[in-house]
Formats: sequence, C-alpha cells, structure tokens
Amino acid sequence: MSLIKLQYHFVLGTKARAPLITPEVKLALYPIITGLVKELEGALIAIGGVHNHVHLACALPHPRALRRS
Repeated sequence: MSLIKLQYHFVLGTKARAPLITPEVKLALYPIITGLVKELEGALIAIGGVHNHVHLACALPHPRALRRS
C-alpha cells in the first residue's frame, strides 16, 4: 500500500454550460460522484457547484493517480 495520495480539483461542466443542475439533480448526482471516488479507493474532500458545473476535490492513491482511466 502506498502512503502517497495526490489531491485533485476537478470541474465538471454541463454541455454548453446549460443550467441543468437543479437541486433535485444534485441529490442524485453527488452520491454517484462520491461512489466513483470510493471505487477508485479515493477520499472525497469536498463537492459542490452551481446550475452549470460541479467542483470536486478528492485525494486518490498513487497508483490510480498515475493511470488514466
């Protein structure tokens, strides 16, 4: 097990920055994103956003960080 974790800040935007992320969509979307981070054996630091994009801060273990998925 590696002791190295790299921290990332991702910004996920909607196509053409359309205002599609409603409060109802956030309730469904955030758990999906959180699950993907857990699948990659990462740790969620923060998640948030507005109507047209989501910010995600997470730490990923070294092997995952160096490999493109």
